[in-house]
Parts: sequence; C-alpha cells; structure tokens
Amino acid sequence: MAQRDNPRRVSGKMTDEQIEHELKTPLASMRSLSEIVRDHPDLSDDQRRRFLDAIVSEGERLTMTVERLLGSPSLRDGVS
Repeated sequence: MAQRDNPRRVSGKMTDEQIEHELKTPLASMRSLSEIVRDHPDLSDDQRRRFLDAIVSEGERLTMTVERLLGSPSLRDGVS
C-alpha cells in the first residue's frame, strides 16, 4: 500500500502508534526467544542456533528502525 493511501500516515510520517509497534515488537521477540534459550538447556544445537539467529535478526530490525527514527527530520528538529 502506498504511503498516501494509508490513513494512519500523514505526509509519510509514522504515527506514534506505528513507532511504538516498530520498537516494541522486535524487543518482545528478542526477549521471548532469549528466555526460551535460557530456560530450555535441552534444546538441540540446531534449535538453539535458529533461536539465536532470530534474536540477531530482530536486533538488526530494531537497529534499522532506530536509525530511521533518528534520521527523521521531525525528530531531529524537535517537531512533533
């Protein structure tokens, strides 16, 4: 869907709810996956690797989101 067709976006800007979702979702995934690895020492090496790979992937996703937000002119200029 194009940005102009999304009623929750104004001039290509993310709403507070979208920003919250983009930050909280990878954090929740990382926490859940890391708790599984911590709490289940009987995981096979393959299972453990898949969980750890997913944690790394979510960390990368979160990093990209933060970089986009910090590069946002409205955030940089203090405009809401």
